[in-house]
Amino acid sequence: MLKTYKIIVSFGDGRPVQSKIEAKNGLLAQDLAFIAHPGARSVHILGIESVRAEPKRVVIVPEPPEPHPLFTDVTVKEVTYFLNTDKQQKVDECLRLRSQGKSHKDIADIIGVGKTTVGSWLKQYSPH
Repeated sequence: MLKTYKIIVSFGDGRPVQSKIEAKNGLLAQDLAFIAHPGARSVHILGIESVRAEPKRVVIVPEPPEPHPLFTDVTVKEVTYFLNTDKQQKVDECLRLRSQGKSHKDIADIIGVGKTTVGSWLKQYSPH
């Protein structure tokens, strides 16, 4: 229900202004009055002048757009997948890739773990 509130807006100059605001409740009416009257110091609600039902909202769902050609022809870099998700297998692969000079980020992307994990494994399992 939308209500039309009769309000008085004071600006602090001794000349209050009477106005009307349409809102669902008094708090919202007060907020809308401050927005509608910039510089107002106070808003007093005198009462409800009228009440009416809210108009029904029609929701229109748009058709999904056609995919953009730039995003449909994406080439994905080759990633090594492990059939066995055994930690030791990943650690061995991590050490092997590091010996080939791969960076921590590259190793993490290939193995499927975080860069921090790669750093920890290299520190823990590297031969000293």
